[in-house]
Formats: sequence, structure tokens, C-alpha cells
Amino acid sequence: MISDARKRGFTQVLVHKMDRFARNKNDSFGYKFELSKYNVRVVSVLERIDDTPEGALLEGLLDSLADFYSKNLARETMKGMKENAFHSKSNGSRPPFGYKLVPRRDECGNILYSKKRGEPLHDLAIDEEKAEAVKKIFDMTLERRPYYEICQYLKDNNFKTVEGNDFKTNNLLNILRNERYTGTYIFNQYKKVMGPNGKKIKAPNKPEDVIRNEDAIPAIISKEKFRDV
Repeated sequence: MISDARKRGFTQVLVHKMDRFARNKNDSFGYKFELSKYNVRVVSVLERIDDTPEGALLEGLLDSLADFYSKNLARETMKGMKENAFHSKSNGSRPPFGYKLVPRRDECGNILYSKKRGEPLHDLAIDEEKAEAVKKIFDMTLERRPYYEICQYLKDNNFKTVEGNDFKTNNLLNILRNERYTGTYIFNQYKKVMGPNGKKIKAPNKPEDVIRNEDAIPAIISKEKFRDV
């Protein structure tokens, strides 16, 4: 949009409401300022904001409210996810290779549902076929077999990553360094930070911010073998 604005192709950006343009007030201010250089205005369909000092104040308030809503929602969501993590429950993320999600059931075998969304709740379980591949990866590594040979074994036996791709060295390293295979439940291990190229990257969280529960999920690899690898 900014690139097109430089070409003087339009004079307005229409949005349903201002919070559809951005929910980060710094992004909203920055991009609106950039558009203003090319005489492009952001216009809300539902919010009548005129081109006066009072209109600018109202627009600033709307941007701040959208920013607050976004940050508060993230905080409340994290609070619920941490509560799940304290009880070693799945937060809905994709399970690691070797595991699968199964519906959570009560004592009578009935499927349990989320109170807020009404969606089925899930827990981690071992995917027996893929778990054998995980064991093979660890065993071949202990035998000091090269990574390309392990990748070839997985390809020959039709194993794919959770993304559906052929295994590469970095996929093997992610598995070999993942303590979850020893039965350790880990939550909030990484956070997203801005990298040197301006894109967000993963970085380790502070130890006090990470939730770790030993022997909380089904183990595929023994702690001893994990340490040896």
C-alpha cells in the first residue's frame, strides 16, 4: 500500500473502522504519517472524523483504544494459556513429530469442551509409528551416523516433517534438542523479538518465565539417552 501510494495512485484508504488499519498505535501513526507524505488519508467508514484538531484528537484516542484492546487481549489469552500449562494441558499448538492430539475425556469417556469457545479439548499422545522414527533418529545419532544418512533413512521410509517436507539437518537438530521427548512439558520457552534484518525471530525466554513440568506427558526417549545425545 505504501509502495502504491508513492506512485500517486490514490488519495484515500478506506477502512471499516480505524482498528482495522492497525491495532498497534505506533504502526498506525507511522503508516498514516508515511501516507500523508503522498497526500493520502485513512478514512473510517463508521467513525466520522473530520479534518480538524478535534478530529485528530478523536483519531488518536481511537488508535490508543485499539492498541489497549490488542495488548489486553494478549495478556488475558496468555493468562489462560499459562493456567493450562500449569496443569500440563495442550494449548492447541501443533504437536511435535512423534506425537498426536487426542480428545480430552472425563471419567465416563465423554469428550470435554472449552467453556468459552465450545471446541473440543485435546491432550498429547504418542503416535506409535512416528515415535519409532524418533527413537531411530536418537539411536542413529548415538551410533555417530551422519545426518544425511538419517535423513535418507526417513525419506526411504516415507516419514515427513510436521510441515509435510523431507527431513533436513535442522529438523533433526530440533528433535534431538527437544526435551519434550523425555516427558517434560515445556511452555513459553521462546519469545519473538525483532532481528537485525527487521524481521521477528525466536529468542529464549528468561528461565523464570518458562513453565516446565517433569514427567507430565508421555515419554518417547529416556532422559539418559537424551543426555547422551
